[in-house]
Amino acid sequence: MIAERPCPGCEGREVRALFSQRFARVEGLSIHGGYEVVTCARCGACFADGLPPQRAFDAYYRDASKYEGHHPGAPIPAHDAARFEADADDFARYIPRADATIYEIGCANGGLLAALKRRGFAHVEGLDPSPLSARIAREQHDVEVATGSFFSAPGGARRFDVVVLVGVLEHLVDVTTALRSTLAALAPGGTLIVEVPDAQAFGRRPEAPFQEFSVEHVSYFTAATLDALMRAHGLSSVATFPSDRLLANGEPYGQIVGVYRAPASPRADVGELVHVDDAERALEAYVARCTAAERPILAAVERLAARSEPFLVWGTGTLTLRLLATSALGRAPIEAFVDSNPHYQGHTLDGRPILSPDAAVRSRRPIVVSTVGHAQGILDQLARLGATNPVVRLVDA
Repeated sequence: MIAERPCPGCEGREVRALFSQRFARVEGLSIHGGYEVVTCARCGACFADGLPPQRAFDAYYRDASKYEGHHPGAPIPAHDAARFEADADDFARYIPRADATIYEIGCANGGLLAALKRRGFAHVEGLDPSPLSARIAREQHDVEVATGSFFSAPGGARRFDVVVLVGVLEHLVDVTTALRSTLAALAPGGTLIVEVPDAQAFGRRPEAPFQEFSVEHVSYFTAATLDALMRAHGLSSVATFPSDRLLANGEPYGQIVGVYRAPASPRADVGELVHVDDAERALEAYVARCTAAERPILAAVERLAARSEPFLVWGTGTLTLRLLATSALGRAPIEAFVDSNPHYQGHTLDGRPILSPDAAVRSRRPIVVSTVGHAQGILDQLARLGATNPVVRLVDA
């Protein structure tokens, strides 16, 4: 099989397919309708193939970001604050001195940079595609954040002592260009700190089947494949270690932190190409587990499709989009969908409108909660809104 997308690890084109993911589209917002999860025959990197170009993703994160929080004056959620503090503690050990210049690419609202400032690192800046995130960072954290991406960053030839990428590489189609841009912003001998989801931890927490093959996550890493990628770009490894971070539902999410050193002088050569197969094995095991876990959900969908009374589906994430494209859910008498992200409200999914939570409660229609990991959060939100709608979780339908 020949890849449409060059391998992010070695830019090779020969791949083996592991899984086919499909999604229904949100009118006016969705960037694609699915992809093939593949592994590179040359280096063993695993990634999503058959995607639109990077510029489509850039526009999505600029116009429909779910990471900005949407409320400039709102407090940082407790789980996010805890993650920023934990990351800052881990990263501070590898920042060479208090006056080091630190640059975070994809910094969202600047929470991590603010946590580093509290530890005495005064020279922090960020870059994020969302203009609202840049505004929140300035107003809430007194952190300067420019608007742009790897591929549309503001001009300038500044170099930083430390560059940070947290939850970024897994979102990128053009990993090679992004890393070259990163290295261009890194001072000779500087430190690159990267945090990505750990493919070997996929499926270890309660979640919807195939949740890790989301609309946004299109590159998949283990510690070994992350190290190999950085070595191929001329970086040397300082440390690589696992790190669990808590999600909104209190569940730990397995991450990898990698710390790398740039060469002190420009190098014409790159690191040796090494084939690593642990990501491939991890994803094969994940697909097998998810296939088994999806069976009772598919049975619940069949029961929903047989209903006559219209109902609402709360959640337009990976689980809902996948089921609409691959199961009987599209035949069910769904009147509308519900999502808390205001960027989605007013659009349509599978021909049905996407409502705000307030509108859903006013409708009094039955609600099916279409998520696993965040179901309790939605139930708590319904309670705060005083909802009297009949509510059922999809997994219990």
